[in-house]
Amino acid sequence: MSGARVPAFRATIPDAPDSCDSGLTNDANRHSTVTATELVADDSGLTTSVSSLAGISELIETAAGQWLRSRCALAETTVSALHRLRLIVGELIETEAGYQQSLSEVDSGYLVKLRESGRHNEATLDSIFGVLPHLRTFHK
Repeated sequence: MSGARVPAFRATIPDAPDSCDSGLTNDANRHSTVTATELVADDSGLTTSVSSLAGISELIETAAGQWLRSRCALAETTVSALHRLRLIVGELIETEAGYQQSLSEVDSGYLVKLRESGRHNEATLDSIFGVLPHLRTFHK
């Protein structure tokens, strides 16, 4: 069996999609090709180890597909986490803006009217509402 040639094989590996949203099936025309040159079998058993070249192509394609699916799953998880983070930060900003508005309403709605009424001394009003200017400054 010395000098026997093993035919070349070709394996098609799909390239990574630009976006996982496009899916693996939409990128079917994009691929890389792995080619092995003809190998010479000798008496040492090279033909036994190389005889499964046809299966190697299928194995490579399967492994590449699994890698792409796991990559897309990770990307989707990352995008999902970033989306949740944006929603949380947006909610915090909205809550903070609402809190600042409430502080302004307490100051203009209650404190001003209580001062204008003249029924409460300034020390009492200051002990109740004295922290409002500091809170508004802190939350700006």
